[in-house]
Amino acid sequence: MFSNKLTNSYKQSPDATDMDVLSFLDLLDLDEEIVDARLHILMKKQSHTNKHLANVLQLLNYKNLINTQENSECSNSEEYAFVAKIINQIQNDNIDNICKIIRVALNLNTKTLVSKSEHLLQQILSMMDLSPEKLNEESASNQALLTFQLCDNILDLIISHGETICLPFYELPVENILFCNNDKLKVNFLTNTVPKFLQGVWGFNILDAIWTCLKNSAQQYNEFVLNILSCLSDYYLPAPDDRGILAYESQVVRQVEFWSIILFGLMSLNPTVRKISLYLNKRAIDCLKAMKKNIVVQFENDIILHWDPVKEFDCKNMWENYFTLFDSLEEKQSNIVLPSLQLFQSLGNIGAVWLNCLFHIGLKHDNIQVRVKCIHYKLDTPFSNQSEVVVLLEALNDINIYENPTEYGMIKEKIANLYHDLKFFILFYQSIPFVNWSPVPLYHVSNIITLICPTNIIKTSQEIDSALCNLSGEEIVQLIRYLLNIPCNIVTLRKAIHVNMAYFLKICCSKLKWNHLLGVFSLFQIDFFEYKFIIEFVKQHILSRIDNKTFFLESLMKSVSDIDFMIFYLECESDDLLIFDELLHKKLKNIQDVINRQYSNKREFLDDVIFIIHLYNRTLNKELFRARIERDQKFILSYIFTLLSCETTLTIEEITPFLNEYLSSVKTDSDNKDIFVQLYIISIMLIKDRNTDLAKAVLCMHIINKLHKNFSLKSESRQLMISLYDILNLIMSFENTQNIGRLTNVFYENSCELLYYMIKSNDEDIVKHTKDIIVYIEKVIECGGYGCLIWLLRIINLILPTIMGKEENFNVMVFLNRMWKEIEELKSNNQYSPCIEEFINLLMQDSLLNQPMYNNIIILYCNKIIEYGPTKNFPLFCLIKKLNTKEIIYKYGHLIYVLTEILLYTPVPRKDQRIVENLVVEILQDPTYEIYQSHDVITNLQIQCSAVMTLSKIDYLEILSTITSLIIKKIDEIFKNTQRYHAGSKPHRAVFMALQHFLAVFLKTGGEDTRVIKNWCLDFLSKLPHQPNVRICLEWYIALCCYVQKTKVNKEFLQELIDKNVPLTSQLVILYWVFKRKFLNGTSTKPEYNFVMDTLLSNTMGQMFNIRLHAQYMSTKLHTMNESNSKKYAYTIDIINRTLDENSNDKNLIKMKNDYFINQFDIMADLTFPFIYNYLPKYTDIKQEIVNINYINDIMKSLNEIDVMTDSTFHKEWKSCHRPDEQDAHLLCSKYSFNNTSEAEPAEPELTGTIQKKYIPWKNMSDVNVYEIKKKRESPSDLIVIASLIDKLPNLGGMARTSEVFGVKTYVVDSLRHLQDKQFQNLSVSAERWIDVEEVRPGIALKQYLMRKRSEGYAVVAAEQTSNSFQLQTFKFPKKTLLLLGHEKEGIPCDLLPLMDYCVEIPQQGVIRSLNVHVTAAIFVWEYARQNIL
Repeated sequence: MFSNKLTNSYKQSPDATDMDVLSFLDLLDLDEEIVDARLHILMKKQSHTNKHLANVLQLLNYKNLINTQENSECSNSEEYAFVAKIINQIQNDNIDNICKIIRVALNLNTKTLVSKSEHLLQQILSMMDLSPEKLNEESASNQALLTFQLCDNILDLIISHGETICLPFYELPVENILFCNNDKLKVNFLTNTVPKFLQGVWGFNILDAIWTCLKNSAQQYNEFVLNILSCLSDYYLPAPDDRGILAYESQVVRQVEFWSIILFGLMSLNPTVRKISLYLNKRAIDCLKAMKKNIVVQFENDIILHWDPVKEFDCKNMWENYFTLFDSLEEKQSNIVLPSLQLFQSLGNIGAVWLNCLFHIGLKHDNIQVRVKCIHYKLDTPFSNQSEVVVLLEALNDINIYENPTEYGMIKEKIANLYHDLKFFILFYQSIPFVNWSPVPLYHVSNIITLICPTNIIKTSQEIDSALCNLSGEEIVQLIRYLLNIPCNIVTLRKAIHVNMAYFLKICCSKLKWNHLLGVFSLFQIDFFEYKFIIEFVKQHILSRIDNKTFFLESLMKSVSDIDFMIFYLECESDDLLIFDELLHKKLKNIQDVINRQYSNKREFLDDVIFIIHLYNRTLNKELFRARIERDQKFILSYIFTLLSCETTLTIEEITPFLNEYLSSVKTDSDNKDIFVQLYIISIMLIKDRNTDLAKAVLCMHIINKLHKNFSLKSESRQLMISLYDILNLIMSFENTQNIGRLTNVFYENSCELLYYMIKSNDEDIVKHTKDIIVYIEKVIECGGYGCLIWLLRIINLILPTIMGKEENFNVMVFLNRMWKEIEELKSNNQYSPCIEEFINLLMQDSLLNQPMYNNIIILYCNKIIEYGPTKNFPLFCLIKKLNTKEIIYKYGHLIYVLTEILLYTPVPRKDQRIVENLVVEILQDPTYEIYQSHDVITNLQIQCSAVMTLSKIDYLEILSTITSLIIKKIDEIFKNTQRYHAGSKPHRAVFMALQHFLAVFLKTGGEDTRVIKNWCLDFLSKLPHQPNVRICLEWYIALCCYVQKTKVNKEFLQELIDKNVPLTSQLVILYWVFKRKFLNGTSTKPEYNFVMDTLLSNTMGQMFNIRLHAQYMSTKLHTMNESNSKKYAYTIDIINRTLDENSNDKNLIKMKNDYFINQFDIMADLTFPFIYNYLPKYTDIKQEIVNINYINDIMKSLNEIDVMTDSTFHKEWKSCHRPDEQDAHLLCSKYSFNNTSEAEPAEPELTGTIQKKYIPWKNMSDVNVYEIKKKRESPSDLIVIASLIDKLPNLGGMARTSEVFGVKTYVVDSLRHLQDKQFQNLSVSAERWIDVEEVRPGIALKQYLMRKRSEGYAVVAAEQTSNSFQLQTFKFPKKTLLLLGHEKEGIPCDLLPLMDYCVEIPQQGVIRSLNVHVTAAIFVWEYARQNIL
C-alpha cells in the first residue's frame, strides 16, 4: 500500500574508530597475515568477553583500513560465520561492540553485503520469540529489544550503501510488540526499527501491518493508537515539500477508521490526547490539500469528511478556522476564547461530528461566558444522539449561568423552540436523569420541560400528545420520580420545582394510568387542590379510566405512602366514599377483634392501626374524612391501651405514628373520656416501673404530654392530673438500662415539652420549684439530644425573670455559653433556626438587658451573630427583628453598639448566594406558583430594611448623634490605610450604607446638629476618589447642610469647599444643587445667581473634559431655569448650546442628559426614605439583588408614616415639596437613568473582528510526539546567544523564552542551576525544555569558549556601544553568529572587546542611555531571525 520511495536518505559515513590505535597499527605496518592469524584465534573462541570483542573490532577495523588504502576487498566468510555465532551472545554490555563488528565485517566485501545481510537478518528474526507470553516477561522482552537493535544496525548499514533487502514471506507480529509491557521495546520499534524497515526492506510493508493492527484495536485502545499514529505521522501522513508535492499519497486519510480515531481523540477529556489528535488532524488536512483529489469519507449514511479540490480555498479556510477555534477553546483566558467563538458561523459545512468536538470542550470550559456562548451555538445546531444532549444539560447544570435573567431567558426560549423537533424532544426528556442536578438549575430545567417559559411558548394539545406518544408512561414516571427525589434544602425553590412537575403531570395525563400516578403522587410536597387546573386534567384523563374501584381502593389502603393519593382520589370522586367506608369498617372490625381476644397477637393488625392514625392526622382539616374516622376513635384508643398493657415490645419506627398530634387532637367526648383517663394512669404507672420497655416509656411520656395539652380533658379530670413537682420527680427518678440513644433522646424531648407547657400554664407557683427545674435542665443538657435544646431555651425564657438574681445555682453566662456551643453544632440541622431564634429571645430578655453585668456578654453574642451573617443570616434577621420591638433608650444604651454594627452590615454576597436569593424573590412574585412568603431564604435587603425601621423609630437626638458618631468611627477604621476602593467591595458597600443612614437621620432630625457629619463628609470627599453613588451622597449631604444653615452662595461658600480640597466637579455640583433649591423655594438672590453662573462659565474652558462638560451643561440648565433674569449670559449660553448640539452624539453628553441627578434631582424633594434606600442604590456599579417589590413597598410605606422629631421650618418646607409615594414609585420608569455613571460597556469580544491565534502550525509541534517528548527540537538557525555575564534571573528567563520563540540554536548561561529557580521559570514558561542550554562560566572559560567558536567559523557579535559599533538596522548578521550580551550595569568587560568581530548598537532617541538587557536581546534576536530565518 505504501511506497518505499521516501524523501529522506542517509549519508554514507565511516564508522567511528579509535584513530590513535589505527594510526599506531598503520605505523607498525603489520602484515595482513599476522592480523588474520590473531583475528582467527579470537574468532575461534567459544565465548567472548567484551574485551575480546573490542580487540576483534580493532583488528577488523585495521583490515578495513588496509582495504581502503589498497582500494580492494577481501573475503569475509570467516568473519560472517563469526558474526552469526556472536549474535546469540548479545547482552546489554556488549551490544555496541557486536553492532560495530557486524558493520565492519559486512563492509569487508561490499559485493556480498546485500545477500549476507539478508541472510543474517532472516537468521536474527527467525530466532526471535515474539509471542505475547514471552514479551510480557521482562528478560525476554529485553532480549527482544537487543535483537531489534541488531536488526536496526544491519538495516542502517544497508541504507547507508543505498541498497535494500527482500523479506517477501516474513510476517512480523506487530500487535504483540505494540501491546507488550516493555516501553523501551515499543519506543525503539517505532522510532528506529519501523523507519529502517521502510527504507531498507522491500517485499514486506510494515506500515500496512501496523495499520491493520491499529484498526482492529482502535475501539479498545484508542489513546494508545493515537500515540502510535503521532509517532509514525511522517509516514502515514507525509508532509508536502516546498513545492507542495507529496512523495507518496497517504491512504489512511481515505479510511473511515482513521477519522474515527481522530474524532475519539478530539472528544477526549484528556488535553494531551486532544492535542495529539489535533496534530494528526492538521497533518491529515495538509495531506488532503496536497493530494488535490475529491475525497469523501462516509460512515453508513453520514458523511464524516468531504474534501473538494474545486473548493479548495473554502475548505482550507474552513479547516483553518476550525483549528483556530479548537486551540482557542483550549485556552483559559476569556479574552482569547470569546473573540474566536464567532468562527462557529463559518463552520456550517464542516459536519456535525466535528462541531460536537468543539462543543465537547466549549460546554465544559472553565469560563462561564465561554460556556454560555457555546450553549447558544449548540442550540443552533441539530442534535443527533443522547450524549450530545447530556453534555448540553451538564453545561446547564451550573448555577452561574442563571445570574443574568436575560441570558438564561434566551437559552430557555431556544430550548422550548427546539421542542418542535421530535428527535430533540425525546432525547431531551430521556437525558435529564443522567445529570446530577443542583437546585437552581433543577428549577430551570423543570420550568423548561413543563413549557412554562418567559416567552409563553404554548404548544397545542395535539402537538404535545404527538410528542408524548414517543415516551412510555414508565419513562414519564421515571423522569418525574427522579426530579422529585433530588434533594433541595430551599423550601420555596423545592415547592416551585414540585409545582413545575405538577404542570408536567398535567401535560402527560393522557399517557399515564392510575398506577403510574400512584408511584409519584406521594413524592409531591404540594397540595394539589391549590392548583385547580391540574385536578381537572387528572380527573379527566386518569381517574375516569379506573374500572375496578374496590380493588383500586383496597390497593391504596395497604400502604401508608398511598394515603395522600387516596385522599386526593376520594375528594375528586366523592361518590366512592361508600366503598371507602366499607373498607375502613373492615379494618376497624379486625382491630376490635384483636382487642377483645385476650390471648391474641396484639401486633397482628398494627399496620392497620398505623394506617388509620396517619389517615386521621392527614385529614384533620378535611371534614369529609374526619367525621368518618372520629366516630370509631375509641377502637384506636383502646388498641393503644392494649399495647401498653401487654408485654409487646415496640420499635421506634412503630411508635413514631403515635408521637404526633394524634392524641392531643382526638376529641375527649363522653365515649372517649374513660379511655383517656386509663391511658393517663397506665402511662404514669409504666414510667414509674424501672423494667418498662424504653419504647413504651417514650409512648407513655408522649401520652402524658399530649393529654396535659388537651384542655377539655384537663379541665374535666383535674384531680387526676399530677403536679409539676410530681412530674419532675417522675422524670428524674426514671432510669432505663437500655442504651438506645434515639429513644432516650425522644423520651427527654417529650419530657421537656411537657415541663414547658406545665410551666406556661401558670397553674402552680414556679418559684418553689426553680431548684428542681434547674437540676432537671442540667440533667437534660448532659443526657438529652438536640431535640431538647429548643424546649430548654423556651423553659429558661419562661422562668428567667423569676430566677434572675434569686437562684444562686443558675449561672446565666455559663448556660448561654453551653447553649451557643450546642446550637453551633446544629448548623446543618433543621432544629438550628428555631433554636437560634429562642437563643436570641433569651438574649433580648428585659431581665437580662436591665442588668449591667450582662452587657458585655450580650454584645459579645450579638457581634458573633453579626459576624456569621454573611454565611448564615437567619440569626441576624431574628436579632434585628427583636431589636425592632425594643425601645433603644438610655436604659438599653449598650444596644446602640449592636444596632450600629447591624446598620453597617454590608456583606459582599457570594455569587451563588445572590443567584439563589434572586430566584426565590422571582418565584415569590410569580403568581403561577402561588407562593406568597418564604421563611427559608432571608435576603440581606430584609435585614437592612429591618435595621432602618429600628433606626427610624428612635426619637432621641442624643442617641442618633451617638449612632452617627459610631458610624463615622467605623468608616474611618475601614478606610484608615485605603487609597482607593472598588465598586461592589465591602468598603464601598459600608460607606454607601453609612451615608444613606446619615441622610435618613438628617430627615429625621431636620438637620439639627449636623456640623460633625458635614465636616466629615467634606474631608472624606477630598480624601480619595469615590464611586458614583458615594460621591452623590456626600455632595447631597453637604448641599443639604449648607441649605438648611441658610448659607449664602458666594465666594466665602466656594472658598470653604476649596479649603477642604473638594474636587472641582463636586464644587460645581454642590453650588448648582444649593442654588437650584433656593431658586425653587424663592429665596435665591440675583448676586447668588450671577456668582453661580460666573463660576460655571469660568470652568467651561477648563483643562479637564469632565469639568468642562459639567460646567457647560449645568450653566445651560440654570439659564433655562432663570431665563427671564439672565439676559447678560444669553449670548454665551447660546454659543454653549450650539456647541452641545453639534456634539449631540457624544456618549458623555448623552449620559449627562440622561443623568437624573443633573436634570431632575432636588435635595429637598428627593429626601425620602424610598429614594434613599430603594432608588439611590440603583445609581451604582454594585450588582443589586432582585427586590421583592411588594415587600419594599410595605417597608417604605411604613417608613414614610413615621413622624419626624421636630416641627421646624425645614420639615414644613419638606412636607410641602417632597415627592409623594406615587411619584417615587414611577421614578425609575422616567426617561432619566439611574445607572449611567459607569463606563459604557465594551462591545462583546466576539463582535470586535480580531481573533487571537494561539495555535502553531503542526510542523513546529515537536512536543506532540509522545515517544520523543524529551528531545530538543532541531533549531532552524545557527545563532548562539551568550548570557553568561548576566546575573538577574528574570532577565535570563525572559531571554530563554525569546530564544525558544525565534529558534536560537544554543543559549548559554553562567550556571545551569538557574533553570530550576522559580524566578527564571516564571519568565521562561518552560522554554528551557525545548532549546539547548549550555553552561559557560565568566572569565577564562568564557574567553576559551569564544575562541573555540571563532575557530569553528562563528562571527562573534557584541551588543555594545563602542566608538566603532555598527547600527543595528544596517548590520548584516552572518548565518553563524554568536551574540554576546553584557552585564546589566557594566556591559561587556574591556578584556573581551578585542575578541569581538563586530560591535552592534541599537540607535536611540531618548535621554536614558540604554535598554534593559532582555529587551536588547529580543531586538537583536528578532533582527537575526528576520534576516536569516523568516
